[in-house]
Amino acid sequence: MVSIMEGSAHVGVRALAGVALLLLVGCAATIAPGVNDTHLALRVQTALINDPEIGTLPIEVRAASGLVTLTGRVRSKSDRERAVRVARGVDGVRDVKATLRIADLPPDEVPRPPPEPPEPRDEPRDRLWRLIGLGFSVTGTRPEPEGLGDGLSVGPLLRLPDRHGLGPTIGFSWTELEIDAGPEGLPGLAHLRMRPVMIGLEYGHPVGRLALSASLVGGWSFNSVRVDRTVAGPLRAIEAESGFAWRPGVSLWYDVTARLGVNLFVGGLFANPRVTFASDEELRTMRVRTNAAIVSVGLAWWLF
Repeated sequence: MVSIMEGSAHVGVRALAGVALLLLVGCAATIAPGVNDTHLALRVQTALINDPEIGTLPIEVRAASGLVTLTGRVRSKSDRERAVRVARGVDGVRDVKATLRIADLPPDEVPRPPPEPPEPRDEPRDRLWRLIGLGFSVTGTRPEPEGLGDGLSVGPLLRLPDRHGLGPTIGFSWTELEIDAGPEGLPGLAHLRMRPVMIGLEYGHPVGRLALSASLVGGWSFNSVRVDRTVAGPLRAIEAESGFAWRPGVSLWYDVTARLGVNLFVGGLFANPRVTFASDEELRTMRVRTNAAIVSVGLAWWLF
């Protein structure tokens, strides 16, 4: 009797153990797919976030038995294709279904590339004061009277603000002439240096990078003579007095950059300095008419 009961007990225990095993297997079969799908979705989401091009786009990921579904918004068709490609590259993904909409994204959702350094460029014209420019000019001189030869000299060049209409201006037009003959046609070889500092009026008309003007200036010319004793004639020039000089002309400026300008000037310089000629026997002073046509080319830089 006892053995029969013990056998029945053993059978009951085995039956209960079998039922418990079936329940555990069923639960595992029910729970495991959900857990695996969650892990797969997380892995795909991580891969999308780590992508440098689409990492900040609002893309949601769902997974079911290896099928991944992507929803949300992207900026373009290429973004959608890239998201699908990234998702397919994750282990465990069997297929990808994308229902991503192409739409304009708010600024805070669009990835911003790092700003590129600005290219160097000239300072804009409207940010310059353009009060004064300084430079130099090379001036060629063709005198009208006989007895004087052509000259070439370098002098300062001052630039004032371009203007529409009439206004004040300053001119220099430093020149150097050859004195080929003295009194009564005798050789008087020397270099006559004229350093005028003149003020006057100018009428300007700037157009874009160009500025055209006509001016009339006058002032004091500081004159001197340089003599080469080895070639000077018997009655050579030894001194030149300073005096008044005046100059009409036309000027053209072209702005190469916002600060650098090129100048072309064509005009005339008129002066009659007193020049002293000397020899071993005598001194003689006379006025030398130095009216001359001048052409100069120069550069000036806006200081401020």
